[in-house]
Amino acid sequence: MTRTTDRFLRLAALLMAFWGFVLVALEAPSWIEQMTTGQSGSTGFGFQAEGGHLFSGRIVLTSIAEGGPADRAGLKVGDVAEIPVHTQYAPRPGLTVSLLVYRADGSSEMLTLPVDAIPEQFTLFVRRLLYVGFTLFLALAALVAWRGPSTLPSRLLALAFALYGQTSAYAYIDDDALRMAGQMSWTFSLSTAPLCLALFVVFYVRERTSGAGFRAPLRWTLLGICVLAASVLFSLFRLRLYMPHYMYATPQYGALLLVCTLVAQALWRGWSKAGGEDRQRFRWIAIATTAVLAGDLIGATPIPVWQSFLVIGLVSYVAKITGAILLVYALLRHRVIDFGFAINRATVFGATSLLLVGLFAACTALADRLLRFDDGAERNWIDIAITFVLAIAATRLRKLVEDWVERLLFQSWRAREQALRDFLQRAAHFTRPDPLLDGFAALLTQFAGADAAAILLQAPDGRFTSVRGDAAPLDVDAALTVELRATSGAVRWHGGLALPMRRGGALFGVVLLKPRANGEIYRPDEIELLAGAARQVGNDLQALQLVVRESDRFDSIVERLDRIESKLSPLSQTA
Repeated sequence: MTRTTDRFLRLAALLMAFWGFVLVALEAPSWIEQMTTGQSGSTGFGFQAEGGHLFSGRIVLTSIAEGGPADRAGLKVGDVAEIPVHTQYAPRPGLTVSLLVYRADGSSEMLTLPVDAIPEQFTLFVRRLLYVGFTLFLALAALVAWRGPSTLPSRLLALAFALYGQTSAYAYIDDDALRMAGQMSWTFSLSTAPLCLALFVVFYVRERTSGAGFRAPLRWTLLGICVLAASVLFSLFRLRLYMPHYMYATPQYGALLLVCTLVAQALWRGWSKAGGEDRQRFRWIAIATTAVLAGDLIGATPIPVWQSFLVIGLVSYVAKITGAILLVYALLRHRVIDFGFAINRATVFGATSLLLVGLFAACTALADRLLRFDDGAERNWIDIAITFVLAIAATRLRKLVEDWVERLLFQSWRAREQALRDFLQRAAHFTRPDPLLDGFAALLTQFAGADAAAILLQAPDGRFTSVRGDAAPLDVDAALTVELRATSGAVRWHGGLALPMRRGGALFGVVLLKPRANGEIYRPDEIELLAGAARQVGNDLQALQLVVRESDRFDSIVERLDRIESKLSPLSQTA
């Protein structure tokens, strides 16, 4: 990828993310007001597309709320009507909706229905989830575009996140021109977001497998997708510019199935060519993209009844948000894209604790809604009881959730660190330095990889020479050794780590860890554990060296005494 292409894709992703944040901000006053008041707007009728399909411009009223705006206007179940293009898709309470009603005699009448405020409904819950998902996708787009490496897969993923962050009809924007611009952006995003996600998977797999076996199938598959996407995009613009209220009526299934085929083909080929860490990365990418694309397929389901739209939308949003969270985990934990930092236990458990607190707050709010009491004292006692029960359950539930997260996400980390801790408990029981150094070097290899760890000890001439592993000697006043003397902890060294081993405060050994072969960085908790291990092994090694030195000295004295005795023995016999 050329530098110009990289800059263009990065700028496009950042602009799309910025535009998405602007649209969300334009809608924010409306949906924040509705969510804080617990009321949404209603015209008092339900509908489905005329003829049971979604490509008709007319709707059939399927239900009329008693006393609602439609009932007051004299509308009946079975009436045929049409919502003009300029009408808001979901207006706020206090506004009006224009409805073109077709009479049985062939005449038509334009009615203006006020929008009543009704108590909170299922739609507000769906909208909360929708805005959480949009904000998450837009934030991920900005993060990947700003911090991601200058590679084609990274830029395509940023574009996919930015496009998924705009899959909303933006019907609560007051200005007609801005609302139409938002709906056009929504239309474009619905058609292109899955394609960008699929291209990210394809080019990422090609990058990790050096493009083995991808050229010919990829060329024809991409050509077919581009042709189909262009036709779908044209039809979407044509349909939605005339019928903006049919937000799920899209002929996307063909394109989505082709996108799913492309993703499956790329991941299967990559899986068969790769191994080790790359296979694990492909596994998580497959799980995450499956969830996101499943949400796309569910969202494109042509269900003509309006209430089913909400259920379909809820399931679709949940699937997409789940896929986004899994993809974030794959990006940070398995370093699918190198951001220069990695996820750690503190981050995951902090997020888990916040989710549990939110869950308990939701349970309290739900119980308060279901159990209504007129007396304030009774309500307070109920709140106290609910809080007490949740406080008792919180500790146990938090421990269970953290244990499950530990096993699911950090199994390899836990096993690796536990092996090092077990070795440190046995380190004081070695009787010779060589087995201690051999065991420590073997465990360091588990952390850094093969040929990536070395142990250097100070020689009589003052230099630090390698006794385990392969590393160049260090001069006594080299920059690294001076820095290790000046600090008590680990030092970053050529992308890896340098750990000091001390004797009475003086530096007598150095542990060098090269960068890991899989590109994974050393986490802060790992650095702390390794620095402590080097310090403890250094103390144990120092004690063993003193014992060995005294033992050698004793053996030398005994040997000298034996020689003296052997020389004196003939004299004693002669005497």
